[in-house]
Formats: sequence, structure tokens, C-alpha cells
Amino acid sequence: MKQTITFLFLFLAAINVVAQKKADIEVSYSEISFYENGKERNHKYHLLANSGQSKFFNPRSEEIDSISSTPEGLANFKKTQEAALQSMIAQGSINVTKLPRKVEPVYVLKSSADSIYDSL
Repeated sequence: MKQTITFLFLFLAAINVVAQKKADIEVSYSEISFYENGKERNHKYHLLANSGQSKFFNPRSEEIDSISSTPEGLANFKKTQEAALQSMIAQGSINVTKLPRKVEPVYVLKSSADSIYDSL
């Protein structure tokens, strides 16, 4: 009986070690803060991590960085911004905070080999 319990314990410990090497975690949260004028602002963040690396970022900023990484993508992004601005002008109200833009320049990628930081 003791041998069976010992074997079962070792088996479960081995499964735990294998699972830790493959384990991934994703955490998402929203941060609410206020400008000095009292206006509320919302930012979403994600943390992806496993045993080898982690990545902390704002999904909207990452999307815009990805789109803007090529000359064609940047040109298309500028066209989208211009179209959004023209639409606001047509409606008679311009709110630049609603234009497509990089809202939070936070990007941190860490691994056992190196770390990459965007402007914090």
C-alpha cells in the first residue's frame, strides 16, 4: 500500500513538472484613471507568460504598431485616420480622442535571453 501511494505521489509530481514547462497564463485587465481635468480614461492591458518568456502590452497599441510596421500599412492607417476625421467634421463635432491612434505606448517582452521595452 505504501509503495502504491509513493508511486502515485511521484507520478503526480512528474505530471506537475511537465505541466509547468508547458503552462501558459493570460491575464487581462482594464485600468481606469483620471486626467487632471477630471475626465476619465480607460486602458486595457494583457500579460501573456510561460516558463520561458512574458509579454505585457496594450492590445490596441500592438495592433497599430503592427499595421504601421510597413509603408503600405502606415499609408492605410493614415487614410483611416483621415476618413474618421472627415466623418467627425461632417457630423459637426471633432473629438481627437476618438480617432484611431496608439493610446498607450507600453510594450514589454522578456525572455531568459533578453528584454525589449517600448517607451514606458
